[in-house]
Amino acid sequence: MAEKISSTRRRHPKVEAGQRYGRLVALSFVRHEKGKGPYWLFRCDCGTERIVMEASVKSGNTKSCGCLSLELSSIRGKATATHGRSKTPEHISWLSMIQRCNWKDHPRFSEWGGRGITVCERWRKFENFYADMGDKPSPKHSIDRIDNSKGYFPENCKWSTNKEQARNRRSSVIVEFQGREMCLKEAAELAGVPYTRTWKRYVEYGWTLDQALNAPRGTWQ
Repeated sequence: MAEKISSTRRRHPKVEAGQRYGRLVALSFVRHEKGKGPYWLFRCDCGTERIVMEASVKSGNTKSCGCLSLELSSIRGKATATHGRSKTPEHISWLSMIQRCNWKDHPRFSEWGGRGITVCERWRKFENFYADMGDKPSPKHSIDRIDNSKGYFPENCKWSTNKEQARNRRSSVIVEFQGREMCLKEAAELAGVPYTRTWKRYVEYGWTLDQALNAPRGTWQ
């Protein structure tokens, strides 16, 4: 009976959302695998999300998405020895950028390097990257490409919040509103109307932007 109780207890996740393990923060429970235990989705401080076995993070065997081991490697040691900023938010962002564009075993390589997104030669050295980008305005900011079809280089990058980056996704719908180009979500916010309803009217139903933003709900749907 004791063995059955122990086995049952092992099925319940011991990690809780929001808990930190090294550079990883637990987001949500994913699944339970027989003989291995629970798996959770974690977000690394570098921005990468990765599914990791609960036992691995609790034992300390996994402390990051992989960026930590790369950072501590001899190559990274040589690259960071002169600037003294290897633990700063700016260096973490730079390292993550280098990894996802150049390391084929990176969990999200297919979204960047795998589709042709590259890092310019100048930014292969952190000192140059930092000279061009400077300090993050806040902890909520991360590196953002102005044109998502192009790579990482000074003229195409800025520090942006997650909300600003969401507006710059490849899936964003660009419209002209109040005399300038912007994404549909921003237009809906400026007009003070729900974005989901606006998107459905404009994209799915094919209405004009004026109709999508200004038509009373009861009149048009």
